[in-house]
Amino acid sequence: LVILFTFGASYVNAQKLSRDSLCNEFKYFISLLEQTHPDPYSSFGGKVAFHQAAFNVEQQLKAKDYTLDKYQDLLTSFIINLHDGHTYIDSYQKRAKACYVKLTLKVIPDGLIVSGLPADLSKYLGSGIVSIDGVPLDTLCNRVVKIASSENIYGTYADIEYAFYKPSRLAVMFPNYEKQKSIPVKIKTPKGNVAEISVPVTEDNRWDSKSDYVQLPLKSKYSKDDYIYYEAVNGKSAMYLRMKAILSKECFLYMKENNMSYDGELKYLYKYVMKKDIPANPDSAINGLPCYAELFRNMLLEMKKNNIKNLIVDLRGNDGGWTPITLPTIYMMYGDAYLNKDMGTNFYRLISPLYMAKCGTTLAKFNKDNNTDYRFGDYMFNDPSDDKQTIKEKREDFCKNSIGNSGNYIKDLDGKPVYTPKKIYVLTDEGTFSAAFHYTFYLWKMGAEIVGVPSSQAPNTFMEVTSFKLPYTKTEGSISNSLQQFLPPTDKRAKVLWPDMMPTYNDY
Repeated sequence: LVILFTFGASYVNAQKLSRDSLCNEFKYFISLLEQTHPDPYSSFGGKVAFHQAAFNVEQQLKAKDYTLDKYQDLLTSFIINLHDGHTYIDSYQKRAKACYVKLTLKVIPDGLIVSGLPADLSKYLGSGIVSIDGVPLDTLCNRVVKIASSENIYGTYADIEYAFYKPSRLAVMFPNYEKQKSIPVKIKTPKGNVAEISVPVTEDNRWDSKSDYVQLPLKSKYSKDDYIYYEAVNGKSAMYLRMKAILSKECFLYMKENNMSYDGELKYLYKYVMKKDIPANPDSAINGLPCYAELFRNMLLEMKKNNIKNLIVDLRGNDGGWTPITLPTIYMMYGDAYLNKDMGTNFYRLISPLYMAKCGTTLAKFNKDNNTDYRFGDYMFNDPSDDKQTIKEKREDFCKNSIGNSGNYIKDLDGKPVYTPKKIYVLTDEGTFSAAFHYTFYLWKMGAEIVGVPSSQAPNTFMEVTSFKLPYTKTEGSISNSLQQFLPPTDKRAKVLWPDMMPTYNDY
């Protein structure tokens, strides 16, 4: 590692990187995987098979020169075997010549439909995808799972949709597309006819914002700029709650109180979710966020006052955040019934140096604060003593452990709900991921109905973003640090949480 740090700066920006340094860095990356990931072996076929695959990559690194882009592709091709959406490599590849296909797609339960294309082809909006550039959709899915990690078929569909904004991905999927003026797309029209259209290839990276490009509506009639908001709809027959990220004031207060790094997450929330300039003062930035517990309680009080019986929770496109901020809201609706509910969920978290770094602590301090005696390599399991608590003890612990200031909004409830909606519907799509998936699952277990496109996250999967940075190439990414098992392995929903109501292509 000393050698890596010493010589890193002189090589990392070169067109071709040092073979020995890349090989050493890859070995370091493998050690990070083994230290941090709860099970990097099984999907490879066991520990020996995992190291055999790693050995094969080392031989490739020794045999030829690699640029940074190709090296990052190699790392990605290794970890996609995990089928883990929380383990990934950040890659910001820039191609000398970036070409795009003037086409945008949308995932539906049946597959993919055309959501945008040149105006002269507008009559084909909404058509189902049969093949692209002569490649049938199922074959295209088989190609994509070799270059991008996905946990189920809806993650694969999402990767295909995303590829049309990323030329490096398109070049792998369609090796000759940049040499073509257009590519053929075979579609099934809303009337049931199969047709083939010719979609132009362009170097304009803003093709989808031009006046000669048409798209299906991007927003619902209830869309607002706020990233968390609610309003009574349809003659006050329902309350509509929209949440674009599972992030709010509570989680940042918690990170600040526990000396955790939150700068990157806060900037991400303001820039990409709220689409606002972030205040220079971090405290002002945090105070400028809504408190989700407060907002949710106010919403329930309004529902109670106006006798609004139905709640629609819209989590489409919500790629997660912090699950703990959602838990007090479930308690607000169900009281003790939630605390006594056996969700059947299990989390297995691996204690590692990267996990301690994420928590902003050391192993010694972590053990002292939690009255534990963990060592690196140990797993954290569900605490069986929780099952022996009285309901009063459960309430006290729940309020005390609610993060940030959220406990202030539930400690007076004494096990009674603020208001229980008669019916709860959760809207999902393939982009409902991580903490948003958890929220969906917990509400479903409490009796809510899921409506829409299945999540790209599997109920039984790896979980949690744990950031790393490699010393030589400065490549960044994440390694999952826990395993979640929400359903029995034989359950038909173990890999895809099928919604209770899924619109078909005919519905669309």
